[in-house]
Amino acid sequence: MAAPSVTYTFTNGTTADATEVNQNFTDVINGVSDGTKDITVNLFTANGAATFNGAVTLGNATGDDITVTGYVASSIIPKTNAASDLGSSSLNWQALYLDNDATDGGTIYFDADGTTFIRCNAAGTDILVDGVSSFSTDCDILPNADASYDLGSTSAGFVALYLDNGGTDGGTLYFDGSNSSYLQSDSSGADLDVQGFTGLDLKSAAIKRMSLYDEAKSANYTITDTDGVSVIHMTTSTTDRTITLPTASDNAGRVISVRKVDSASGTLTLSEEGTDQIDGKSSIVLPLQNDSAIVQCDGSTWHTLARRDVTNWTSFTPAGNMTGPSSAPSVHVATYRRVGNCMDIVLRIERAGTGSGNYSYTWANLLPSGHTFDTSVWTGTQQNPWPAVAMSAGTWCAVDESASSGVDEWGGACIAESTEVRWISGSGDIVDAAYPFTWNTNDQFTFMVLGIPISEWADAA
Repeated sequence: MAAPSVTYTFTNGTTADATEVNQNFTDVINGVSDGTKDITVNLFTANGAATFNGAVTLGNATGDDITVTGYVASSIIPKTNAASDLGSSSLNWQALYLDNDATDGGTIYFDADGTTFIRCNAAGTDILVDGVSSFSTDCDILPNADASYDLGSTSAGFVALYLDNGGTDGGTLYFDGSNSSYLQSDSSGADLDVQGFTGLDLKSAAIKRMSLYDEAKSANYTITDTDGVSVIHMTTSTTDRTITLPTASDNAGRVISVRKVDSASGTLTLSEEGTDQIDGKSSIVLPLQNDSAIVQCDGSTWHTLARRDVTNWTSFTPAGNMTGPSSAPSVHVATYRRVGNCMDIVLRIERAGTGSGNYSYTWANLLPSGHTFDTSVWTGTQQNPWPAVAMSAGTWCAVDESASSGVDEWGGACIAESTEVRWISGSGDIVDAAYPFTWNTNDQFTFMVLGIPISEWADAA
C-alpha cells in the first residue's frame, strides 16, 4: 500500500527536527507495510494473540534472556534434520518428562525411521531398549533397590557377560553384600579365584573335566581355608619339609593331594592342624621321590583316599661276611623296595671258591645304609620275622640238599622263636639255626624278607 500523508502537531513549546521525525514515521509505515525497512523497539508488549510471519529471531546475543511463561501447544520440530541440539555440553536441561498417556511412558528415538529407541511402559516400571546391537556406558549401573531386580530372566537371557578390570584383574562376580564371596579371574584370564564359599555343589550335569589348582613349593607351607590349593608338589632338597592341613571344621569335603618331587634326602611330612588327625595319626610321612598322598576332610578329621608309597627295586650291598674253609661269596648283593612304612628285601649269595665244608654267613646289618629298624614295632622276643636282635647280628644257616657239583638254589623263610632263629627250607623242613651248611662251588642261597618296619618311614602316631 502507498505511504499516507502525515500531519505534525507540536505543543508545549516542543522543538524538533521536522525532517527527522517525518523520516522516522515514514520508515515505520514502510516497514509494517512492505517489509523494506527494519524496526527497532526497545520494549514491545502485545496484548492478545500475536502472529509473526516469516523468519523470527529472538535475541541477538547469548546474554539475552528468553522467557516462555505460557505452555507450548504444539510439537517443536527443527527445520533441518540432524542439525540442531537441545541443550549443550555446558548448558543442560534439568529434566525431561515424557508420557504418552495410557499407551506408554514416552519414547526417545535415535534414528529417522523410528526403529531405535528407549521407551518406558505406561506404568513406569519397565524400560524397553530396541533397535540397538550393543549398549555402551561409561558409568556404574545400579538397581534402585538392593536384592530386588534381575539381569535377564528365565525366558530372556543375555548371550555373554564380558568382564575386565583394566589390567588389575579380569573382573569379579560378587555373590553377597559384603563382597567376601566372589569369582575373580586374573588379568591374563588364565586362573579363576573362587573365594568365600564353603562348598561347591555340581548337580544335574556330567563333569567332563575339572582342573585342580596346584602349586609347586620348596619350603614349609600351611594350607589355608581360602587359598584354593588342592595339589602341592614339594621339592625338599636335603631339608625335611612339612605341609600343614587347614582346619578340618572349615573344610568339609575338601580334597588335598601332596607329592614329593625330588630324590634328595629331605622328607616330606603331611601334618594335621591342631588335633584334627589323619586316620587317627598326626601326620603322613613321604620320604622318597614321587611318594604321594590324597586326603579328604569330613568336617572333623581327615581320611586317606590314596597313597603312593611303593617304590621300584633298588640294589644295595649288605654289610656281612662268609666264614668257612674257602673264599667269601663272589656274589653278595641285595635289592630292596619300600611298601608303605616297611621294607622288602631280596638277598642272594653265591660261592665262587673251591673246596667243600661247613660255612656260616653273618650279617653286621641287613638294611641298606641310611635306614633303621623300627624297634617300636618288633622286639627281639616277639614271634615275628626278623627280630631286632637278629637284624643287628646273627648266624643264618641252611642245609644243602644235593651233594652234586652243580648249582643248588635255596629258598624259604626265617622265623624267630624267642632268641633262636629257625630256617624253613624249600621242602618245608625246619632246621635249627645252629646247623651249618655245606656249599659247593657256584652254589647259591637266595631268600626274601618282607615287611621290615623302618623307623624313618613311620607315620607319626
